Parts: sequence; structure tokens; C-alpha cells
Amino acid sequence: MSPHLSVLVLMCLSVVQLYAEEAKIVKHKTNLLGDWSSKSSELKSVTAEADHAVRLFNTKYHSGKKAFKLVTITSAKVQVTNTINYKIVMVLGKTRCLKSENHALKTCELEKKRLTCIYRVEINPRTDERQEQRLSCIKFIPDPPTPAPTPTPTPTD
Repeated sequence: MSPHLSVLVLMCLSVVQLYAEEAKIVKHKTNLLGDWSSKSSELKSVTAEADHAVRLFNTKYHSGKKAFKLVTITSAKVQVTNTINYKIVMVLGKTRCLKSENHALKTCELEKKRLTCIYRVEINPRTDERQEQRLSCIKFIPDPPTPAPTPTPTPTD
């Protein structure tokens, strides 16, 4: 084989190898540091924060005699910076259990009253310090039922 031909073959092989390596690059969607990202309401850290918010609501923010418990987590977002921030939107339901009796809330029967609450907390992972940023609740307004489609009249001759 001539030296020019072997250089040519070597160059072709290099191009093919370069192309093969480029083909291996795969894009992954990642959140930038500091971005809010949606999280599943099933995550252990999200449910733990929601449970903490319910305890906080019952002891510090709600002056009534009956306790509220978590009905559902509507949405959860997490922001990671030098701290971990949670923003959880949840529905709380009033129970028949008295706060003074210190019941296990999961066993308490619900009454009709519901509240939609937004809870924001900042946690410093180095010191495990938590700082509640916000816990605010409003009367729960369920989504209106979707109306049934109206049938279009068919022309009669």
C-alpha cells in the first residue's frame, strides 16, 4: 500500500471515529441551579413538608377547636440554591377531631370544610434549620363541573 493511500485511509477512519463519538452525545433536560422544578406529590420529602405544614397550621395559624388534616397535594415545586426551597399547594380538610385530644389525624373523619393552602419553606441543608416563608390558606373552591356538550340540531327537511 502506498504511503498516500494509508494516510488517506487513516484520515477516513479518523473522521468516522469522530462522527461516532459525536453521535454518542445525548441531550438531557436538567434544571439550572436556582430554577423551580415540579416534583411529584408522592415524594417522601414533599409529603414530609406537607405534614409539617399541617402541624404548623393546626398549632400556630388556626385558632379553632377542631384539627385540619391533609386531603391532597395539588402541586409541589422545589428550588435548589444554597438552600432548598419548597412551595407546596395543598387542600386541607376540617376534621371532627379536637386539637386538644392530639389524635392521629389520618384516622380523623372529615367534615365538609376545605381550605386551599400555599406553604413555602426554606431549609438550610448544612444546619437543618428551617424557616417558614409563608403559610396562607383560603376557602377551597372546587373546579366547576365541565358542562356536557350541547348537541347541534340536525336540519329537518
